[in-house]
Amino acid sequence: MQVQHGLAADIISTLGIIARTSSLGAITIVVVLSYAMKLSLNFLWGMINAHQILVHVPILNVRFPGNAMLFYHYLIIIAKFDYIPTDDYFTEWFALGRAEPYSQGLENCEYGSMFMVYNMGTLFFVFFFYLLLYIVLALLHLFNLKTLRAYEALKRQLVWSWILRFLLEGCLEIAIFVCLNAIHFEFDSFGQRLSFAMAVFFGLALLVGLPVLLVFLQV
Repeated sequence: MQVQHGLAADIISTLGIIARTSSLGAITIVVVLSYAMKLSLNFLWGMINAHQILVHVPILNVRFPGNAMLFYHYLIIIAKFDYIPTDDYFTEWFALGRAEPYSQGLENCEYGSMFMVYNMGTLFFVFFFYLLLYIVLALLHLFNLKTLRAYEALKRQLVWSWILRFLLEGCLEIAIFVCLNAIHFEFDSFGQRLSFAMAVFFGLALLVGLPVLLVFLQV
């Protein structure tokens, strides 16, 4: 992939940054207003799902101009909800070692490693934020504080809304994370073991947990 440097590349980079920033702001405003006014977010999630499919086209054996891929880079960040740059930090924190991307197409789509922790990026923090909320929910239950309004609200949103939305909207990306880590797994460091454990967990969640929950909700 050859990127033409100069004025054209600078303009494309600027447009990409504007698209990323405006999309993040628009999504945040829509989510906040929808929760405040109790409106449906189905239209927003539908657009995000279509966007996710579109930006994964470079995985296929299709040649893209370098400048087109430069703009695609910013669109992929939006689709993967990867707004926090984590690549360098994760490599250092978790000692993941060197795991080259599976293919050039996957690298173009920002899957820069075979390890799930590295590829998750911002979603890694989202997952552990949900995990922290589950711990808070368990503590409230343990200390018999189930009568609090906060407990009921957290239980309703966390169990039946947020975690399902996390799996549904991130299903494509999470499936790719799991498959890549299943192809290449190592256990030399804590980060590599954590990455494998998360791949197993999310693989079971997608294959078993999500269908069971959806069937249960339909019943």
